[in-house]
Amino acid sequence: MEHLNSCNICMDHFNEDVRPRVLPCGHDLCGSCITKSIKRGSLACPQCQHSHRATTESDFPINYRVESLLSAIKHPLSPVVSQKSSRGKGEAGKKWQALFNEEKDNLKDLIATCEDMKADYLEYEHLLSQRRDEHEGCLPRIQDLIYKNQEIMKHIDGEKKRLSGILKEGEERKKCALGILCKYNSVIKTKDIIHGSDEVERCFNSLQEWKEQCERMIPNVETFTLSEKLLQQTEVALMEMSHDDEKAETDFLDLSGSSFSTVEKVQWITGKPLQVPVSA
Repeated sequence: MEHLNSCNICMDHFNEDVRPRVLPCGHDLCGSCITKSIKRGSLACPQCQHSHRATTESDFPINYRVESLLSAIKHPLSPVVSQKSSRGKGEAGKKWQALFNEEKDNLKDLIATCEDMKADYLEYEHLLSQRRDEHEGCLPRIQDLIYKNQEIMKHIDGEKKRLSGILKEGEERKKCALGILCKYNSVIKTKDIIHGSDEVERCFNSLQEWKEQCERMIPNVETFTLSEKLLQQTEVALMEMSHDDEKAETDFLDLSGSSFSTVEKVQWITGKPLQVPVSA
């Protein structure tokens, strides 16, 4: 009976000045403790931790049932009166019986509420499992995107290395050509012209071959096609992530006082229909 006649927070006994106020979860607190416990428009019950929307203590009604019970305990019928009047004793017994029946009915209602909450929590557990599976399903795609970016980076590095070799080869052929031009810059003799003509032709063909090779290979169409396609895919994924981050930065909704079920609340938050398991 101790838990009925005192506040669950300060443990002060209920009386004319400290009146019990009942929370929707069925637990009783005094008005002063309710006022002190309200944070940001919500109060968490110290007994069951259930959250209730509230701004003042008057949001919770006086528990007249507890007051009546405490009054009956505090002022029982005297033995003299009970001996003189069997009628009075009968009325007191009926009063006690009515209070006891009300207590039992309240307990039955609370049990039913707990069963509903249990079913609601089981649905919520299923929704959490679904959401985790969705995140797990995203991992292979994210890892595949990372792998493809790493591979194209290796391909680009190889392309740059090959390009460096081509440029080096071109510099060597150009250097050879400049040497030949310098060598035959002032040729007068016919035999030197004939010999020099062969060298100039070989050098020309070498440079021409290098030039045509560069035209065929630069730019590498395959490299830039794959790179551009992958960059577009990556940018789309990053934009979606950025959009999700912006949504995550918004204030979280307080749905504690809502009468909707857990499934309905999650549907409202996500904007998506949910697959709920059907009870056998």
